[in-house]
Parts: sequence; C-alpha cells; structure tokens
Amino acid sequence: MIMNIDKDTIFPTGSCFDDTADYMLLNPEGDEYFLVHGICTMQDGSLYSHAWLEHRIEQETLAFGLVNIKGVPHRIIFVMSIQDYHNHYQVVDFKKYTLEEVIKKMMKQGTNGPWVDDYLEKCAKVKSDEKR
Repeated sequence: MIMNIDKDTIFPTGSCFDDTADYMLLNPEGDEYFLVHGICTMQDGSLYSHAWLEHRIEQETLAFGLVNIKGVPHRIIFVMSIQDYHNHYQVVDFKKYTLEEVIKKMMKQGTNGPWVDDYLEKCAKVKSDEKR
C-alpha cells in the first residue's frame, strides 16, 4: 500500500542497522543500493548513529520507520530524495558501503554495524540514554 505520510510522524524502529543490512542482503535489488551508516542530529542538538540505504543511480533513500495508524504502530519502508533525507535528519557525517563491502564487514566484525568507532559510540550513548 502506498500512502502519503508526513515525515515528522515517522518514528525510528530502533533497529535501523539490522533493517538496512537485511534489506540489502535479502532482496535481489540489494546491490543497487549503498548501505549508509551516519551521524544525525536530534532536535535537541545531540548526535546519534543511524543507517539507511541510498540508491546508486536514483537520487533517493530507502529507510525504515514506524507510523501510528488509528492507534496501531505499523512498520514501513519509506522513500525520500537523498538531499531531503540528509536535511531532515541533519546528517553531519556518513560512510557508504557497497554490497560486497557490507558482506566483508559483517563477516569480519560479526555485526550489522555500525563499523566506525565514532558511530558505535553514538549508538551506545543513545542506548544508554534510553535506559534512564
């Protein structure tokens, strides 16, 4: 089903690194994308790690989120232009990976990411903040 959803009502899944890696590895068109790990800015100015996909030819992102429809959370995949995505999520740094690089990183590090220390720190900080 295709819907028009206000991007401000899309909430994080909390599993973006797994979502994007799974999509890239399990879909026949996965090699048409870069898996992107990055640092984004929250509304309060704090930084967090995030993952999304960017199409290699089309200038669009593919990302995962949750929306509330009639009181029920629904998992969605949404598309946005790369420029709009970077602006909306206030991306301050990012690293792109090809399918081949993703497979090598996953095999070497045993995780879907993040694979950059600074990104991993930001991911761990958000998770520790959520526990408070």
